[in-house]
Amino acid sequence: MVSENPLLDTPCAISSFYMDYNEPVRRPAVAVAAGPYIFIYKNLRPYYKFTLPPMEINQIESDVWANLRNSKITVQSAIDDLENAKENGVVLTARSLDLLSLEEDAAKQQAFVNEHKNSAGRILVVES
Repeated sequence: MVSENPLLDTPCAISSFYMDYNEPVRRPAVAVAAGPYIFIYKNLRPYYKFTLPPMEINQIESDVWANLRNSKITVQSAIDDLENAKENGVVLTARSLDLLSLEEDAAKQQAFVNEHKNSAGRILVVES
């Protein structure tokens, strides 16, 4: 290993590309997507960091989590609402997708909701 660079979030995509078309010796750069950032590395060193703008959370999803915080709906009702929103093309936050991935285990679902209902959701966007 030549070097190690810490990232601020879990990497979700990587791509190599050429930045310098006018130089006689072209060296590739590496782009790493991690959370809302895109890190550019050139010559095995950090070169640039782009920060992607935040995306708005859909109002339906926001209402579901607000109702969970206020104990106005049950966990199963929230899961049904989130599944319907997902089927209708709503882009859900990682928090909601994680809740939906806990299939048919009511204890785990309730524990997840209790742990995450007060945290802010965020949308991670990776376009291919």
